[in-house]
Amino acid sequence: MRVISLGQVQLLYVDKDLICDFNICAAHFFIFFLGRQALFCLFYVLAIESCSGSLDFWPFNINKETAPSVKVIPETDGNFIHIKHFDESSLQVHIDSMNRFLEPYIRTAYKDNIFNCKFTRPPPFNSFCDFNVKDLDRCSPDTDFGFRRESPCLLFTLSEVSNWTPIVLSESDIQNNTNSFSTVPENVNASIIQAERDNSIETYIWFTCEGDTAADKEFIGTVSYYPYNGFPTYYFPFKNVKGHVSPIVAVHFERPMRGVVITIICKAWANNIPLNEEKGLGYAKIHLLMD
Repeated sequence: MRVISLGQVQLLYVDKDLICDFNICAAHFFIFFLGRQALFCLFYVLAIESCSGSLDFWPFNINKETAPSVKVIPETDGNFIHIKHFDESSLQVHIDSMNRFLEPYIRTAYKDNIFNCKFTRPPPFNSFCDFNVKDLDRCSPDTDFGFRRESPCLLFTLSEVSNWTPIVLSESDIQNNTNSFSTVPENVNASIIQAERDNSIETYIWFTCEGDTAADKEFIGTVSYYPYNGFPTYYFPFKNVKGHVSPIVAVHFERPMRGVVITIICKAWANNIPLNEEKGLGYAKIHLLMD
């Protein structure tokens, strides 16, 4: 743009190139603005779909696990669970945490999706297997999970991996195992062998909790499981049905030693749940202290 003087008259002259440059800049800005808005909308939709579980492919699937991991409740930093029997507020923190976890199980919503499963009756399409909290028995909310009786319970479940189906252990799997960390405990070993000999249709992802060292095994005391020492396979695969809840194994430590930190290793047993101590796969390590 320049000014041309003709005597006392001044004319404002605008170069055509400048007008052209301005139009190009405006067009670029408009395209950039529209592109930014389009990308924002796209990622917003993808985020909503991913959170709802509708996107099962990487990288939009939040859960990128290929096999379930073991989760322990109550959740604490480093799975260190300190039970102070003379500190009511401390006990209540753990009890409240476990009650919050169980809230979706004591539900009124999605009743039409609930199905009473059995090994001969898997859930139909758009339904999920019910889990009755009363089956937790001595580890139910009615007992405050044993925390006030120096006989605590911990709840365990498996992370939800879409369309993952367990491959249960067989007697031959036990015989071929050479890894000491993944050596099946005797009680599970006996259950597997007996089930095969009886041609039983009841199959489980077995679950066990043991002391880490010889001293821990002594300190831990008697351990009981409710409702079973495993997860029934009819709960799998996870299909992302609204209202779905995962099966629970409650582990009751009937009389653990007080005043010492007990390290407990809890493992899920299936052929396609890798047990790897170095990578922390297939098990949870808990440190329990009661005083």
